Amino acid sequence: MPMKQDVDSNHFKRWPYVAEQRADGDHNNGGIDLIDEPHRINDIHEATEENGLRPLLVELNKPDGQFMSLGCASGLDGSYHSYLEFTTRDRTEAENHDQMELIYSRWLSWVAEVDVKHPGFAKALHDNAVWETRTFSFRGNEPQHLITVFHRAPDVENHRTLAEYFVIFLRSIEQSS
Repeated sequence: MPMKQDVDSNHFKRWPYVAEQRADGDHNNGGIDLIDEPHRINDIHEATEENGLRPLLVELNKPDGQFMSLGCASGLDGSYHSYLEFTTRDRTEAENHDQMELIYSRWLSWVAEVDVKHPGFAKALHDNAVWETRTFSFRGNEPQHLITVFHRAPDVENHRTLAEYFVIFLRSIEQSS
């Protein structure tokens, strides 16, 4: 099953994103390159240890890793939710839509493998983690693909658990490469 294609998004088409004030009074930090400037993780107020996004961003942007984060947000709106955008560091892979689908396929396989040991795991993750892909321009270059993962949980503790599972998945990809 392929990822949903976000073709309606007309916002944040060029990275690095521009910082801006939101209508609700919050602010968007803009695109922060955590590979070149890892100390700037402190500028990303949405990413905390408590909600699990900070360790997830550290994992995505670690030295010699395969991925990089592009943006994230989190908050409470009836349930605790977030989104995380990421892409591969390898530009050739990032330009190839099939490579993004391969990452998603590996996610589905990983979830199914864990579900064998822990029945119900797959349903819980499928109900609370939605993947989409879209194109964007990275530093003014030709379009390439990113993946957005939307996480939803009843509270911050369960959200942190979702983020921890995602970190474990990312490590499984890097170990198998």
